[in-house]
Amino acid sequence: MQPIAMPSKPTDASEPVYNVEIATAAKMIGCGRNKLFAVLKEYKILTKEGLPTQHMIRDGYFTTTHSSYELPGYGITRYHIKPIVTAKGLRLVEEIARNAGIIKTH
Repeated sequence: MQPIAMPSKPTDASEPVYNVEIATAAKMIGCGRNKLFAVLKEYKILTKEGLPTQHMIRDGYFTTTHSSYELPGYGITRYHIKPIVTAKGLRLVEEIARNAGIIKTH
């Protein structure tokens, strides 16, 4: 495992701001969702539960969405947290995927 190289290009205010799910990010950079999850966990970007670490959220690379649903007939409420990659995080994810060799370099 190589050290994480943060993207050299800072976030520019003129860039569009968008957030995508990890599966969509994987499609955008040209690799599979499961491979990307495995690499991000290996590099300690995501926890073993698949959630971004607190410093990655704080630094603006990831965010999360929260939802809840009730199990019919049981009265039990379940909560779900989904990791979301920010525009800034997409560059980091792509660079990590390249370093790990799961996508081809240009």
